[in-house]
Amino acid sequence: MAYSFTIPLGVDTILQSEAREFIDQLVGRRASHQSFRVGESFREYFLDLESVQQKRSILNSAKDTGNLVHVIYSESGAEFCAVSGPDRNGKHEVKALFKENMAERLNRAVEWMDKNWSEELEVVILDVPALYLSICWLKDRKNSRFYLVSSKQVEDQPTGELNETKLLDFMTKLCKDRGL
Repeated sequence: MAYSFTIPLGVDTILQSEAREFIDQLVGRRASHQSFRVGESFREYFLDLESVQQKRSILNSAKDTGNLVHVIYSESGAEFCAVSGPDRNGKHEVKALFKENMAERLNRAVEWMDKNWSEELEVVILDVPALYLSICWLKDRKNSRFYLVSSKQVEDQPTGELNETKLLDFMTKLCKDRGL
């Protein structure tokens, strides 16, 4: 069964409070009557453009950012994503909050992974900023699996599960198509 990161005790309270402030600013005071809860939390990894272009092993090239990506649920479902992590003093803080369909896509990806994989694998978020891609990564030393969750649809974007070879092929094609 795929699992997400368990946030440390106390951090959930910080997230709840700071996310509420962000949500009120983002959507206005009309949100103040709604209840929100922090759902799944995922460790965030970064993959640089050079690693993609050279088709390097994702497991060996991706760097842990130290941040977490959280799905925030409202009464109507997965609605927001928040990014949190340590500030310069090591105190955990919300760094960004955005309202887009990525929260719902993350939710669907995790549901799909739970139904299709019985192995105990951690799900992390792999961000490839140069290509505007966010990917759910079932992190496995031998046979990682990937599921695209980017909010912006890309031409010829594969759906469902990808192995590392297919993901790297797709990303290097994107590089060529975009002149990178």
